[in-house]
Amino acid sequence: KNPEEDPTELKKEEESDDDLADNAAFPPYWTNARKGTSKNFDQMVYLNRRKHAMFEDMLRITYSPKCTRDRPCPKEYNPCPKKAGGCPCNHPGGNPGLPTGFMVRRVIRVEDSCMWQKYVDRREAIRQKHGGGDVEKFDPPILSDEVADKHHDLFGNLDSSINEVYLWHGTNVRAALSIAQDDFNIDLAGDNTGTMYGRGAYLAESSTKADEYAKDERGGYYEDVYAMHSTGRLQ
Repeated sequence: KNPEEDPTELKKEEESDDDLADNAAFPPYWTNARKGTSKNFDQMVYLNRRKHAMFEDMLRITYSPKCTRDRPCPKEYNPCPKKAGGCPCNHPGGNPGLPTGFMVRRVIRVEDSCMWQKYVDRREAIRQKHGGGDVEKFDPPILSDEVADKHHDLFGNLDSSINEVYLWHGTNVRAALSIAQDDFNIDLAGDNTGTMYGRGAYLAESSTKADEYAKDERGGYYEDVYAMHSTGRLQ
């Protein structure tokens, strides 16, 4: 085992007998990339707690002291109706108010060779389509870039020419594990929160915004998916 990772893995499936489809270049910080795995793999790995500080920085930098209409009112009885800007209970200074920050309890990295190959293929298609410099850049830059650019050994090298960034997706544990195993299922888009801008995977720059959709699990833990995305042209 690499000393940089916990020895316990959440899930490990047997490697497939099939060779890697297109010999995709996997992120160098992946366990399977370091091992030089030559077969398809699908694995979820606990990250060592020493690396949690970088994710704490990501939560802190992407935190915004704002709520929207999608943050549920915390009152069990007679909850406030949804309204633009959120209900008064969730405003800073309200009762109980807006969370003032978030703490990392566990980071699980998904290492799935087939899922990664699909992402690489899609990213290359975006490069081919918009490689002529016609992609409008994020202005101001995405907040997570500050941490991602500082820790390439953990987040890799992002391609700013096609607006490749890290974004949050708030959900519950069951849905997060489903995403980790089978990717985002667009057929299920909006089942819980609607589809204001049409069907698709909804992600947020702000950890506070993603937290509005995270569900409280036993012990008061909430689940967020942190994913790399190539957004291409802005609309």
